[in-house]
Amino acid sequence: MKRSWTALAVSLFAIGVLAGCNDYNNSVQYSTGATLINISPSGMVAGPPNGTTTPCPGTTAGQNMPCFTLYAQASFSNPFVLATVIEWNGVKMPTTYIDSTDLSAQIPYSLVAKPGTATVNTFQPQSGTGMNGLSNTITFYILGSLNPAPSLSGISPASAAVCTSSCANVSITLTGTNFLPSSLDGSSKVTYTGAATNGIEKAISTTKITSTEIQATIPGTYLGTADKAMINVLNPPSLPGCLQNCLGGGDTNNPSSGSPSVRTAVMLATRPRKTEIRKSCCATLA
Repeated sequence: MKRSWTALAVSLFAIGVLAGCNDYNNSVQYSTGATLINISPSGMVAGPPNGTTTPCPGTTAGQNMPCFTLYAQASFSNPFVLATVIEWNGVKMPTTYIDSTDLSAQIPYSLVAKPGTATVNTFQPQSGTGMNGLSNTITFYILGSLNPAPSLSGISPASAAVCTSSCANVSITLTGTNFLPSSLDGSSKVTYTGAATNGIEKAISTTKITSTEIQATIPGTYLGTADKAMINVLNPPSLPGCLQNCLGGGDTNNPSSGSPSVRTAVMLATRPRKTEIRKSCCATLA
């Protein structure tokens, strides 16, 4: 009986110790500041662009160090306050309060001199236990180079027979340059535009991608009527999830929009001769 009471006492002591190990003093911190939903730009090529002369007022880098402006956007439901500042890798940057959902900060180009990533968040003074004033973080991408625009030079086979019943898929091989087996935002995509897709550009499956060759598959259901279909190769922009003002990438069905720049839209390839898939009543696969 004495041993039983001793064991019970030890067990109760252990439970008490574990209960005392709460989350208040551990290393995990939960964001209690604003909710950060977007930063712009979300990335750029490493190093300052040519001709940059904008100074960095108020930074430790010095008045003559070139800067770029980073914008941060908060949610309407959990916005910024007047004292909110932008942090870059945990360091507070000279920040301008625009309104409750918009801030801007001056970031020295010296901080994006080498490829990699940085974390961006905001901080606002808060009081009370556990209130750290930090927002969530968003990754800023510092790129070594931009995704290139692809160039399509050939397709084989270049024709297929019309098929109206139990049609087999057709495997095609595309040749060209600057195809992407992988990147931060995925690999090259192949699309098909024709009567079977109602003139809408539709992605088709790919089975192999190298820098100069792509193997893709045209669904047999696309071969039901005689048609001239267009095949296009698309490279994703360099930044993951980019929807506008994206850097790099492009496709083989659009003209070039100029040299890469963080201030322009998606970079596109020079328009090539469009490669056609011809379908007729009597054609056979080459």
